[in-house]
This record gives sequence, C-alpha cells and structure tokens, in this order.
Amino acid sequence: MWLMNSANASVTKKYFGRLKRNIHWFYNHDEIASNMEKADRYESLLVRLGITDENRLEELLQKAQQAENDEAETEPAIVTQDLLAQYGISTEKALKDAIDGGMFGVNFVHTSGQFDGYFTYVQSILERSKKNVIEHLKAHKDYDLSDIDEIAPTVFVAKKKGDEIYLIIRPSDREQVIIYYQSEFDILDYERDWELWVENGIDKPEKLTFGKILKRTGMNRIPLKKVF
Repeated sequence: MWLMNSANASVTKKYFGRLKRNIHWFYNHDEIASNMEKADRYESLLVRLGITDENRLEELLQKAQQAENDEAETEPAIVTQDLLAQYGISTEKALKDAIDGGMFGVNFVHTSGQFDGYFTYVQSILERSKKNVIEHLKAHKDYDLSDIDEIAPTVFVAKKKGDEIYLIIRPSDREQVIIYYQSEFDILDYERDWELWVENGIDKPEKLTFGKILKRTGMNRIPLKKVF
C-alpha cells in the first residue's frame, strides 16, 4: 500500500504539478483569477531581477524616481500664473531669485515684463489671504493683531496669548502651497512659535498643523540623516 501511495504521489507530482502551480486557472471568479495571475508575473519579475525583498524594490524605485527628477530639473519649466501663485512669487525680483536658484530648470529664460500680468494676480491673492486670515484671527480671543508686523511678503509677527508668534500666510487657490521663500524656511526651522495659515477665497482660513500636513501628503517617513 505504501508503494502504491508513493507511486501515486510521484505520478501526481509529474502530471499535475503544472496544474498545481496554476491553480488560479480553476477559479470561477474572473477578477480573483486575474489578480493571482498578476501576482505570479510580479513574483517572476522579482526573481529575474534578483530582488529578494520589498525594501530592495523600494530602494530601486526611489533611485529611478530620483534619476527622473534630476533629468526633469535640466529641462526648462513652463511657468504659469498658477505656478507663480503656488510659489507666492509676485515680483520680477522674486522670479529672478527663483531662476538664479535653478527653481525652474537651468535652461529657463524669460524676458523682462513677460509675467507682469501674473504678478498682478499673485499680488492680489496674497493681499486677499493676508486680509482674510487677519480678520479671522482678530475674532479669536487668543490672538492680538493690533500691532501686526510684516517682515516678508508672506511672514508676519503678531501675538498669541501674550507671546510673540510668527504667522506664515499663503493663498491656496489651486489646492497646493509650495514653500519657497528663505524667510519661510527660516521661520519653520525657528525654535519660537509659528503657524502656517492658508486661505482660498472661498472657505474660512485654515491652520495647517504638522499632523494635517502628514495626512494630506501621505508622508509617514521622515529621514533623519543630515543634509549639508
């Protein structure tokens, strides 16, 4: 009986091994069968590339993304009104600083006065955001904006509960804010209290906390390696 079972097992392995490896062929649900087939192809691809775990795969994908970003940075960007609004760039000087810093690609060139209409628009929404956020905070008992001081186009000093606080105020009309000004980076890296407020001209102003930023961007990893 043992010999018969052993022989049967050998025969089964020989003739039905392929069917066992492709058991998904027999699933009635088309979607399940399709997903299993994709998983088989994915696993086969990892084996061919010599990738043994998901960390190695993530590392290779990050390198590929960085290479793509580096290549994109060498091409001139198309500067639109919306892009300048997201950066908060409202003057010819601010644009020149961005260009000199390679913000729009090393090959980007423009002629003086080319974006005057864009600057007018950005200036108007910066002023609107400033006005609406200040009015919003004036109604809050914790804030004292009676002697608010503008130290940069988007950075202000006020008081909250009697202590000095820095406010970064940005328009968010295109549902995105790009931190650009060095003054903004300096404040965000400052040990004293600061708050980042955004306003889109429709909804009431909103304070972006660190937690909200993490949730909206999907970030869950913060590299701690110093960048010099």
